Amino acid sequence: MKNKARKTFQRTLNPIHKTESNRLESLLKKELRIHSQNTWATKLASLETQDNSLWQMQKHFRKKRSNIPNLTSPTGVASNDEQKAHLIANTFIDNYTENKRPENYTTNIDSDVTNTLRNFFPLPHALPFPPLTRSKSATTLKR
Repeated sequence: MKNKARKTFQRTLNPIHKTESNRLESLLKKELRIHSQNTWATKLASLETQDNSLWQMQKHFRKKRSNIPNLTSPTGVASNDEQKAHLIANTFIDNYTENKRPENYTTNIDSDVTNTLRNFFPLPHALPFPPLTRSKSATTLKR
């Protein structure tokens, strides 16, 4: 219903439809929050010390987890944060450096491109229409 209301607003741009779309979106967020809280409360209520589920849950929360998974590169695997930072920095440096042109300009890339363009677009350009004279334009406007 939320998507239908949003599409209706986008199609009509009616403020009433926008209000309805916003109302349904906030209602959905509220219901999702309530569902999430109920699910969490049920999970916490089901924990027991006899089957070690309580201790497994606390272990899960106390264990430090890396947000970024291991990164692989040609030089190896980066597993800790410092190695990952260096790998990402080196990747950005490699990807965003300007291409270097040859120092001695033994390759004539610029002249090759210029000659190709000149051959493709001959000069002077042919005019599509002959220029109008004043008398011709005056007679055309009178018609």
